[in-house]
Amino acid sequence: MYSDLEGKVALITGAGDREGIGFGIARALARDGMEVVFADLPGMDAAGCCRTLREETGCACSVQPLDLTDEASISECASRLAERYEHIDVLVNNAGIFPRQQRVGDMEDALWDTVFAVNLFGPFKLFKQLLPLLRHKSSIVNMASRAGKRHLPAMPPIRPARPGWSC
Repeated sequence: MYSDLEGKVALITGAGDREGIGFGIARALARDGMEVVFADLPGMDAAGCCRTLREETGCACSVQPLDLTDEASISECASRLAERYEHIDVLVNNAGIFPRQQRVGDMEDALWDTVFAVNLFGPFKLFKQLLPLLRHKSSIVNMASRAGKRHLPAMPPIRPARPGWSC
């Protein structure tokens, strides 16, 4: 347990799936006393994940709808957070998509664009919108993928998009 995290606020994108890495991060931070904000697509079970964390840890948590492919959604999420919080102590850019088994020649341009929007450009745009809430000592964790460091011919957009944050 890290007592210095008690009472601080963490925003985690892509944490609305109990089987995912984002929820595991949320659980660990909640156990250390942080308030957790789940930011995920409306179709995900962020509300259920929030309830689970409350039951397990007694932490404060909330849900903010967020679509990283939509600049209006990013702006609305940042505005709602600014209304509720003075600052965000930890931002975890965890949301990511990984199209399955498609070679470049078979991939639609729209899918390529979506992968980059979610995995690379969306987190940057969210960070820019949240700058007023990120304090001098705020931490930002950008999730990457080992897929960006090895050749995966059936997942071409992952290689350049996801490791953009691992620099």
